Amino acid sequence: MIFIDVASDETTQNLGVFNSKDVTKDVTKDVTNNVTDKRLSEILLIIQKNTEITTSELSKVLKVTKRTILRDIDKLKQNNKLKRT
Repeated sequence: MIFIDVASDETTQNLGVFNSKDVTKDVTKDVTNNVTDKRLSEILLIIQKNTEITTSELSKVLKVTKRTILRDIDKLKQNNKLKRT
């Protein structure tokens, strides 16, 4: 990771340089979103292969907490990617 130390906010504005705190925050947010999106895709694939898989089993397979799986399933439902039948 590269951090840019700048002399002042004025220099930052004049040069169009990113504040290192903003870059770190944005990178963390992007990485988190990418990881979550990947996990959501994996959940859909796993459920397609095994429609009777439990949330506990999903959490073990994906190495996350059951609560994370429940949040992910809620997100999938909200986005109309998953529907309970």
